[in-house]
Amino acid sequence: MKINRWIVLAICFMSVCSACTKKSSEVNPLLAEWDTPFGVPPFNKIKVEHYKPAFEVAMQQHRAQIDSIAHDTAQPGFENVILAYDESGETLERVSNLFFMLASAISDEQMQAVQEEISSAITRHYDEIMLDSALFARVKAVYDRRNELGLDNLQMRLVEKTYKDFVRSGAALDREHQERLKQINEELAVASVRFGQNLLAANDDFVLFLTRDDLDGLPESIRSAAAKEAADRGKPTAWAFTLSKPSMIP
Repeated sequence: MKINRWIVLAICFMSVCSACTKKSSEVNPLLAEWDTPFGVPPFNKIKVEHYKPAFEVAMQQHRAQIDSIAHDTAQPGFENVILAYDESGETLERVSNLFFMLASAISDEQMQAVQEEISSAITRHYDEIMLDSALFARVKAVYDRRNELGLDNLQMRLVEKTYKDFVRSGAALDREHQERLKQINEELAVASVRFGQNLLAANDDFVLFLTRDDLDGLPESIRSAAAKEAADRGKPTAWAFTLSKPSMIP
């Protein structure tokens, strides 16, 4: 039985299109529009594997916005440099705010591993921006002419703050010291995350076992919870208190 080669090609084409359609429909919820009440994040759709791709896309978008500002051939001014810079990275800010908020509440190993990786990537990303010589030159050009631009108080404040942020981030350093600064910043980013994770683990591990004589003044509901906590930890004749708020505050 002969099969027409055009039929075969048509079948292959439809299979590829079907796969592409399926892939395009799997939108990362961190990057999609949030059509939820009050625009709150769709927490029920967000998974750990969504964070890294979302950060990669958001950082690429931010980098493109920065490149557009840095390499604009128009004369540097408040609108096309300072304001454009201040308004850039909206997607990255949204993803970052959500991720680090959840990372402070969700402490499983998978989330902690992603947090450490993302913290390093974001540190490198912002170092590249703050140490971008072309961008800093345009920011400085606006700063040097700030008294000639007819700026109001808020605009003047933004110009001065933006310039100082760049200087304090190392933009005025020579190349050798900038490279050393980037190395230090990345080391600090990783160390900070690990310190927080170690502190969280230490808090989770802490437990205070008490006897009946230590429970005076505590209501029965608190005693029952403490007894269950102790029993779960293998000490059925004790009462256990941890550093979690419902246990610690009473």
